[in-house]
Amino acid sequence: MRLPTGALVGLSLAAAISIAVAASRLHRRRRRVPAPDHLAAGEPEPAWPPAIRILRKAHLDTYAATGQSSPSDVQLVDAAFTTEAPTHLTVGIRDDERLTVALSGLSVGLDGPGATDVARAMATELLAGAHRSRVELVTTRRAAMALFALANDHPDQLADTVPGLVVTPDLGTALRHLETEVVHRARMMNDHDAPHVIALRAADPAEHLPTVMLIATAHDAERSTPTLNATLQLAGRYGIGGVLLGPWPAGTTCRIDTDGQVLDTEGPHADTWANARLFHLTPADTAELLQTIRAARDVDDAAPAPPAEDAVPAQASDEHPANTPPTLQPPDLKDEQTACPVRLRLFGPVSVETADAKITTGLRRISRDLLAFLALHPEGATREEAIDAIWQDRDLRGGSTMFHTAVNNTRQTLRKATGLREPMFITYAAGRYQLDHNLIDVDLWHFLRALDTAANAANDPDRVPALRHLAGLYTGELADDLTYEWAERERERIRRTALDALVRLANILKTDHPDDALTVLEQAFDHDPISEPLACDLMRLQADLGNLDAVRRTHRLLAYRLNDLDIDPAPETDRLLADLLRGGRKPSGIRPA
Repeated sequence: MRLPTGALVGLSLAAAISIAVAASRLHRRRRRVPAPDHLAAGEPEPAWPPAIRILRKAHLDTYAATGQSSPSDVQLVDAAFTTEAPTHLTVGIRDDERLTVALSGLSVGLDGPGATDVARAMATELLAGAHRSRVELVTTRRAAMALFALANDHPDQLADTVPGLVVTPDLGTALRHLETEVVHRARMMNDHDAPHVIALRAADPAEHLPTVMLIATAHDAERSTPTLNATLQLAGRYGIGGVLLGPWPAGTTCRIDTDGQVLDTEGPHADTWANARLFHLTPADTAELLQTIRAARDVDDAAPAPPAEDAVPAQASDEHPANTPPTLQPPDLKDEQTACPVRLRLFGPVSVETADAKITTGLRRISRDLLAFLALHPEGATREEAIDAIWQDRDLRGGSTMFHTAVNNTRQTLRKATGLREPMFITYAAGRYQLDHNLIDVDLWHFLRALDTAANAANDPDRVPALRHLAGLYTGELADDLTYEWAERERERIRRTALDALVRLANILKTDHPDDALTVLEQAFDHDPISEPLACDLMRLQADLGNLDAVRRTHRLLAYRLNDLDIDPAPETDRLLADLLRGGRKPSGIRPA
C-alpha cells in the first residue's frame, strides 16, 4: 500500500504497527486513574500521523475482508503474545505476488538511489516485531545515521529507546557481537543435538534466541570484507543474516531506483530479487513508526526518540482537511417516551433497527458507517468532513460519489423498512448533513443526556438514577466494528467517560449499598481489565466486604492481562494485595458479602 509520502509498504508492517498502536493504548489505559468528579466527555486522544492511521486501518480491514469481527486492543496484543521469532520477511512484490526472503543466511547488498529507503523499510518492520526478544537488529553508527536520518549524536539515544536495536561504533564491533552469538548458539545446538536455530528454539523455548540481522554500509565493510563474508556464510544456520548498503561482491547485489524498483541484480540469489518492486520508507514516515513502536514498549522514562532530520508535522490537504473530533453534546431530543421509527445502536457493533426488527438487508456498509459518523456529529457535518472521515482514499470527486450513494441508500432503505415514504432521515440545510433527531434515536445520545443530567444534579443521591441509566446503556465499546481513526478515538473517549461515571456511582453507593457498589465496580473492571487503578479500587471494596478470595482473583486477572504486555503489576498493587490479605478486617458499618 502507498503512504501519502509515496512510500510503499506491505500488510505485514501494517499488522506490526497496528499491534503497536494497541499496545501503546493499553499502556495508557493501565496507568490512567479514573476521574469520578469529572462527569463530562473529555478530550479525545491526539490524532495519529497519516502513516499510522493508514496502516492501522489497513490491518483491521483485513478482518472484515474475511468475515471476522475486528479484534479489540486486548485481543490483538493477546494474539501477538505467542508470535515466534520471524524466519522470513516480505520485502516487496513481483507480478502482483508478495516477495518473501529467508532471514537466516541473508547476504544481500542494496545499491542505487533507492537502496537506503528499502533497507529502512526492512529495518522498521524488523524492529516493529522485535518485542519479547524476537528480533535483534545490529547496525553500525554510520548505517543507523543513514537509515534513520539522524544527527551525529543520536544513534546511541535511539538504541536506548527502541527495543531490539543495537548500534555499534563500527563494523568490527558488530562482527564481534555476531561472533559471540554464533559461539553461544553453536554450543547450545551441540548440547541439544539441534541442526539449526529453529530446532534449537523448539528444544529450549525458554532461551531467548532472536533472529539477528546486521545492517552496515559499504564504507563500513571496506576493511572487513573477508571477515564479514565469512561471518555471513557461517551464520545462516544460527538465525543470522546481513544487509549491506552498497554493492556486495561476496553476496547478491540489487540496484534499486527511487521507487523501489529493482533495476538489475547479480550474485548467487539474483533471480530471487530480479524485477521486484521493494517496499521502501521515507525518514519522516520511519520516525513516526519508530515513535509508535517505542510507545508500545512503554519506555516512558527513556529519553525521547530523536526525530528524523526531514520529519515535519502532518498537514491537512486542501481536498482532505484535518478532521477534528467534535465536542460531544447530545441534541435536543424529542419526548423520550415517544419512540422514533428508527433506532441506531452504537454500543457494540453498529446496528440499525425499526420498532419491529433489526435491519439486516438493503443498508450498505458505507451507509451504516455514515450513520455512525453523523451520530457523533449531532449538529451535522459537511460533505467534505464526511468524505475526509470515511473515504480518505478517494479524491473529492470520487468521495462525493460515494457520499451521495450512501445518503441515498440510507434514505431508501429506511423508508422501505419503516413504511414511511416521505421522510429524508438525513436532512440537509445550510451546507450540513444531519440525522433527523425526530426520526432516528441513538443510544449514545441517551448516554450523553444521562451524563449531563448526573453532572447537573443538585447532590449525589439525585445523580444515582442518571448514573444507573448510563451504566445500563454502556453495554459494550462504542462502534466496536468500525476501523476508522475517528471511531477509535471516540471509542476511547467514551470508554474513559463511562469508567469515570461508573466509579462515581460506586463511590456514591459504597457506604449504604456496598453490594451494589461492588457490582458497578465489577462492571467497570470488565470494561477495562487492564486498568490497575480500577483493579485496586475493586480489591479494596472486595476486602471491605470480607471476600479475600475475590481480592486474589482480581489481582490474578490483572496480572494475566498485564502479562500480555510483558509487564507485571506495579509494586504498589502487589503491596496493596499483601496489605489487604494481611489485614482481613472489615471496616465498621460495612456488612460482609
